[in-house]
Amino acid sequence: MGWTQTSTMPVRYEDDLEARMRAERVAVTPELKARLAEMTADERAVYAEQLGLAVEQEDVAENVPSIALAPIKPHDYFSQSAVGADTFMGRDGRFQRALGKTGRALGVAAMIGGVFVPVAGTVLGASDASADTVVPSAAHLGGMYGSLWLTDLGVYNPFSFPVTVDIYATPRNQSEDPAASPLMTRVVAPHNTMLLADVESAIHGSEFAGVDRLRLTFKDNANATVPNLKVTVATYNLAGPGQEYGMQETVFDPATDYHATGTTLMAQLSKDGMRDGVLVMSGPDGATIEWTYRNGAGANETTVTGTYGPNQTFQYTSNVPQLIGFTPEASGSLEARITAGSARAALTHNNNTTNDPAWDQMSVKPAEPTPQEPQILGIDRNGDGVADWVDADHDGVLDGVYNVSCSAPFDWEGTVIADTNGRVVNYFGTNLPSGMGVNSGTGLVRYNPPCSDSGQIFTPAFYTTFMTTSVTAQFRVTD
Repeated sequence: MGWTQTSTMPVRYEDDLEARMRAERVAVTPELKARLAEMTADERAVYAEQLGLAVEQEDVAENVPSIALAPIKPHDYFSQSAVGADTFMGRDGRFQRALGKTGRALGVAAMIGGVFVPVAGTVLGASDASADTVVPSAAHLGGMYGSLWLTDLGVYNPFSFPVTVDIYATPRNQSEDPAASPLMTRVVAPHNTMLLADVESAIHGSEFAGVDRLRLTFKDNANATVPNLKVTVATYNLAGPGQEYGMQETVFDPATDYHATGTTLMAQLSKDGMRDGVLVMSGPDGATIEWTYRNGAGANETTVTGTYGPNQTFQYTSNVPQLIGFTPEASGSLEARITAGSARAALTHNNNTTNDPAWDQMSVKPAEPTPQEPQILGIDRNGDGVADWVDADHDGVLDGVYNVSCSAPFDWEGTVIADTNGRVVNYFGTNLPSGMGVNSGTGLVRYNPPCSDSGQIFTPAFYTTFMTTSVTAQFRVTD
């Protein structure tokens, strides 16, 4: 797409601005003429300077209708966001090319009735960066134990150009309407922050009471998407002693941050004196989730299934008891296995006395590994720390039968040797014959059989902590 600098006469600010605009073939509407009459000399100079930076778009078809410049005031903030000092305007006011501080083209657009609208196809230098951020839950609503929940929304623009933020609001437990319009639009100046204290009142008015899922989009002056800005969300109990020291919600990018089918999420429930809220953020195809509750001992397992519509935040308003059907024990656990669609989930932990909240984003449960059990290598009979009575054929029985005399003046001793990978393990035995003992801390085996067992073969089994199988030894008692 070719851009050329138009050859123009130098702008003389003392000239009649309206005449200069007509000479440059800029359409002067009655509204613009009235606006010009209201400008101060300095404002007219700035506006003239903007018009002096004239360019033409060579590649646009001749039949594009002429578009009159919107009436603007250069020192007005919104106008500066839309038409800044780095803006080039084409003849007849039809085209604009917004430039960053480095002069890189961001897009082609026209001003139509004060709205910055893209005109030509692609945005130069633009990427496919996502430009949506979802706030799971924004509140202005009374709650349990006299609480009053409010949400503050903050946005930081780290870029060197203004960013337009559109805010879409969907009531909790409802799916977003894809045809919905934003309920609020704000422009965040370069390197500036925007704070919307009690954002729900800012969106809906001071009489509003409810909870919304918010979706924020970010665009530059050419209506092209830009990477997500920094978004912070604080939800707090205004009626509590901590007030604004509330919980920081985890916002997310809906293009990348939903968990897929087959993922299991997990979280721990609160201690006594607290309550746990449950929120499900479902993806574009909705979600089906199998929930599993266990108490702190891993027992009392209960499984329920929930189905959630697309693009919504579903909140169990009566907390975990509404989800599982009864009041859970303190310090239990909750798992959420996504069986269809995609989703995210979070818990809120609230103190029943102070209503202090905490946000707990449910994390992904890792795949269960195959446990590596200690393996008994055999018995060390001579005290050198190496097993010399072993199971060479790996049938679970130490090879051969060991003869032990009942009339010997000392006990038979041996030490169980295991591959413990550096772990401290305890040794145990089952089916021990009379006169045999195992020191669980060292693995030392002592055997002083009674002569009444002479001629018999005994088969004690040895194992260590964490083992599910054991190794058997064979002892024959002799005179």
